[in-house]
Amino acid sequence: MADVFISYKSGRRATAECIARILTLHGYSVWFDPALVAGEEFSRPIERELRAARAVVVLWCRLSVESDWVREEATLAKRLRTIIPVRLERVELPLGFVSLQAVDLTNWDGSPRGRPLRRLVQEVARLVGRDPVPCEAELDSLEAAWRDNSACGAPAAATGSASAVTAGREPGHPVLSDPAPAATAVGGASPEPIARGRWHNARILARTVVQRIPGFRPSSIGAANGEGPGAAATARRARETGQGLTAAGFPALPDRPSLVVLPFANLSDGIEQDYFADGMTEELTTELARMRWFFVIARNSAFTYKGRAVDARQVGRELGVRYILQGSVRKSGGRVRISGQLIEAETGHHLWADRFDGDLDAIFDLQDRITEAVVGLLDPSLRKAEIERARRKPPSSLDAYDLYLRALPAYHAMSEAGTTEAQELLRRALALCPQFALAKSLFAACQVRREAEGWARPGEREEAIRLAREGIAATPDEPTVLAQGALAIAYLAYGHDEALAAIERALALCPNCALVEGSAGFVHLYGCRPEPAIRHFEHAMRLSPLDPWMGSFLMGIAFAHQMAGRLEEAIAFGQSAIRASPHFGAPRRVVVASLALLGRMEEAREAAEELRRMSPGAYRVFAARVQAQNPDKAYAERIIRAYRAVGFPE
Repeated sequence: MADVFISYKSGRRATAECIARILTLHGYSVWFDPALVAGEEFSRPIERELRAARAVVVLWCRLSVESDWVREEATLAKRLRTIIPVRLERVELPLGFVSLQAVDLTNWDGSPRGRPLRRLVQEVARLVGRDPVPCEAELDSLEAAWRDNSACGAPAAATGSASAVTAGREPGHPVLSDPAPAATAVGGASPEPIARGRWHNARILARTVVQRIPGFRPSSIGAANGEGPGAAATARRARETGQGLTAAGFPALPDRPSLVVLPFANLSDGIEQDYFADGMTEELTTELARMRWFFVIARNSAFTYKGRAVDARQVGRELGVRYILQGSVRKSGGRVRISGQLIEAETGHHLWADRFDGDLDAIFDLQDRITEAVVGLLDPSLRKAEIERARRKPPSSLDAYDLYLRALPAYHAMSEAGTTEAQELLRRALALCPQFALAKSLFAACQVRREAEGWARPGEREEAIRLAREGIAATPDEPTVLAQGALAIAYLAYGHDEALAAIERALALCPNCALVEGSAGFVHLYGCRPEPAIRHFEHAMRLSPLDPWMGSFLMGIAFAHQMAGRLEEAIAFGQSAIRASPHFGAPRRVVVASLALLGRMEEAREAAEELRRMSPGAYRVFAARVQAQNPDKAYAERIIRAYRAVGFPE
């Protein structure tokens, strides 16, 4: 769902598109219906988007004040307290909206950096709860185009006709025009000439915006042919990576996900914060480079863009990267605010954005905290983006890495069919690339799930253990391989010391990855070390609050509390894990055993019956399996007695 919903009347489509694009260039996702039809019913998809948006921009003009559609949307937004009224013309607003303070765009001349637009961006930031992260290059480009058109006498040409808007339009592109208002709703007089000129400029800007939407050819291709200011960075990138160049002279994309951290912009009044912005860039580059499953451009190449207005797509082409992390630093008194956003270079889409506040007195502690948070959040964001990229590729073009990416969501589905599909995809990946360590370690991790849920077949465990050890031996410096391999070795082979050594190396290589932290939690759990297990699970949850493993993390905490004798806490966390992953059987087992150990046998039997219905495989896992994998035999015996008391089959 989008940050911002725009409500408008169809006659103001070009204005709505213009405002939407400007808000997008400030780092906010925007939704509006580009195909409104007068009289169309208030549809469920539109209502769903409106309710989900944090800010609803209502464009009031002589047309929209008479529109039942717009008034219904505005009424709902007012009730949800997400409304931002915007006055495009001097009109009398509908009853119920007169007292609301509106953003006044009646004097907006079309400038994307004009004061009225800045006020709108501020209101959006207030409701969304996130500072803008402007894409300066594209905003500068739009501003320049607006100034050029204004200098050519645009106001005098404002007639409201389609020809004024479509000049220079690409063939086949739809005409976007706002009819010049014939009269105001208050006095009925014709709008003054300046108003006609003002709205013509807005239409010119709308045309400029649309021409920058993917599908238009750039008007100047000098930079795209390797002649622009990024040519030196391109050459340096080729030297650093040893990669070849594409036919256009740009570095080819590496097999791994690739990213550059552009120098953070210093938005403070003075230059004294430049050192902090530069330090932030270097810290993030260093920490991201430790996460070896993706490729990070070196600091020296990134800093060739310092102080320059850059376009995300051009940077992606020049450096041969799929993703761009950029941000800004703003100081106010003794406080500092850092904003960042992750952009997909090919499309310009914003994948993630956030802000961080802190005191300048502890500036280096703040820098460390931001680095930890950003690195932890970027890891799952990049994985999700890479998975979506793999899904878009036709089956005939899937290579080993793409098959691995397709296996990830199947694995995270936490179902028997999901793990089966994941392992089939991974077998295909290994057939293409027998030394693919990531595929080996994920195959082994899938087997942990299959064993725990009672889905395993004879002989699968031995194959998974072999692949886990082969993966670790082949790539001892790959944190993901170490983490997933350690998980499998601890659970399937009971090799607790071997697994602990592997996970400690993974943590040293990559201390801010939720996958590594979560795997560390399970390695300690399987070794009957509940307190460090809880610490690692909690750190994983803090690093990745929307992680697909969330149900597993909560389940791990539940088992750790049970192991430590804190049975009420075990039940609470077990129930949270069930809510996060309803079809996952393991957390139901911890709830059953904890209830039985507390003597709440009726509840325990009810929970056991629910487990049998929801996850019959997990229900059938023989209790002796618990004893075999736990070094703490006394704990294992207690759990086995609890299982027997509620009638688990042996």
